[in-house]
Amino acid sequence: MKIFSLLLIITTFSFFKSQTFDWQKSFGGTNYDQHVNHIQTPDGNYVFTGYTLSNNGDIAVNYGLNDAFLAKIDANGNYLWKKVYGGNNDDVPLNIINSNDNGVVLVSKSKSNSNTFSSNKGNNDLWVTKLDADGNITWNVPIAGSGNEEKAMVISTLNGYIISLVTNSSDFDFAHAGAVSKDVWIIKLDESGNILWKKRLQGSLDDDISKLKKIDNNEFLVLVNSLSGDGDFSANAAPNINKGFLLRFDTNGNLQLNAKIESADIQKPNLAYDVYLLNNEYVIGGKEMSVITYNNYDYNIFKALFYKMSATGNMIWRTNYITPTYPGNNEVAFIEKASDDNLVFFGMELNNNMVGNTWMIKMSNSGTIIKNTPLAYARTMHDLKKTSTDRFVLAVSYRNINIPALVGSYYFSFLFISPEGTTVDVFETIKSQQLIASNFSFSITGNDKVVSFLTESIPPVDSGNKANIFISSLPVPPVPIPPVLSVNEANEAGNKIYVYPNPATDFIKISEKMDILVLYDVTGKEIIKVKNSNIVDLKNISAGTYILRAKNKKADQSFKIIKK
Repeated sequence: MKIFSLLLIITTFSFFKSQTFDWQKSFGGTNYDQHVNHIQTPDGNYVFTGYTLSNNGDIAVNYGLNDAFLAKIDANGNYLWKKVYGGNNDDVPLNIINSNDNGVVLVSKSKSNSNTFSSNKGNNDLWVTKLDADGNITWNVPIAGSGNEEKAMVISTLNGYIISLVTNSSDFDFAHAGAVSKDVWIIKLDESGNILWKKRLQGSLDDDISKLKKIDNNEFLVLVNSLSGDGDFSANAAPNINKGFLLRFDTNGNLQLNAKIESADIQKPNLAYDVYLLNNEYVIGGKEMSVITYNNYDYNIFKALFYKMSATGNMIWRTNYITPTYPGNNEVAFIEKASDDNLVFFGMELNNNMVGNTWMIKMSNSGTIIKNTPLAYARTMHDLKKTSTDRFVLAVSYRNINIPALVGSYYFSFLFISPEGTTVDVFETIKSQQLIASNFSFSITGNDKVVSFLTESIPPVDSGNKANIFISSLPVPPVPIPPVLSVNEANEAGNKIYVYPNPATDFIKISEKMDILVLYDVTGKEIIKVKNSNIVDLKNISAGTYILRAKNKKADQSFKIIKK
């Protein structure tokens, strides 16, 4: 399999540079502190959570084994409060969201039967904890059976909270008749933590959940990957072969849609990982197994799956992608919409070493690949968000396999990608030589700062299983602008693009219609963006020097513009 080395990454992304942070800091004690997730709160601050074995430093107490912690920082990285919640056994947070009253809802799994998690029905129990804006517990409720509760996710609704989880329990809060297997449950809590309704998504074999996604305050989507061929998953005509299912509910628990995602070969499995609602149709990304022939041998390999479904659950189109090197397993991780309203899929190829190549595929709404862009050699795609100017920001981590002294260490990086979903503008590494694979989450502020959270090794690197939380803020880097040429130089290059008048007073015109026109100031900050036009209105900007980037299928050119 073709492997991109670190050197190739740096060569490919010639704009790779060392990062200058607005600020950075660590959180934790002298033992193991692991980041799980964070939220940006309505007041512009941040609450992050994870679990810890420490009892010093930022961790005031340890109640036994792993405890859950929460901390709140302001936009400058100053701590507002720090809390520890735990009992006498392992307690691990799974998800966190803003509550409907400016507090926090934390979902955890716990084996404890003391202190914060005061009872246990057996193995890992699920706990839902409501906290106020200062981190004080308002209510704390277990939802548990004698088996294991795991993979919990939570979203808010107009009058409460929707919890999804996977459990093999069949008693207590998950009492049901029938075979014992892993089931998906959907539960609604009111604002006081009372259970309003519970639904078991029933199948006699193992069922798993990959996505709980809010549509609005009245409806939500669930992606389930199921081996079952009965109950809620009876549309699977090949039991014991995994199929993805998309389910749509209202917040009263009424099922609006239950649709199977069928593989090209009914006897081959597929898995669904993300869904994007587009004009009341559903675009789904994941992977499906297929047989390919390579060097005269047949291989079962997962191809990336792109699937569009109608509002009623019927397939509109399905297509696949596999990297054109020695075949490795490919999958879609994220789906977003580009600035031109086409879809962008972010995915990766994994080889046997659990490392591979990430890619970005831009696709039309009819399922035709418009452009396939290689991104970086990576192990995990962690998170994807957009800036205020619609640039994509993708968080990835990759493991060094090339520098002997650092083999096994991890690098954590951001890719800043054009709004059109076609080019990588900037590749930034923010943390390197870490020995711990980590959850890596981030937020984009209103003034385009990237605030990120991950787990870092405590130096020295041979200190063993000890870590803190690394928190940082960095500005979204400016878009690299192509070399700025005069009109004459552009003509000599054969582009035949004219810009006039220059200097200009009220407007600047291009000699032909461009797909994108972007005006930047001299620091690289985007000032104006115009699509499908040959004119930029300058009346509302100050006099000075600017850079105009004009881009279409034939040319990508930049000009120095003087506004009088």
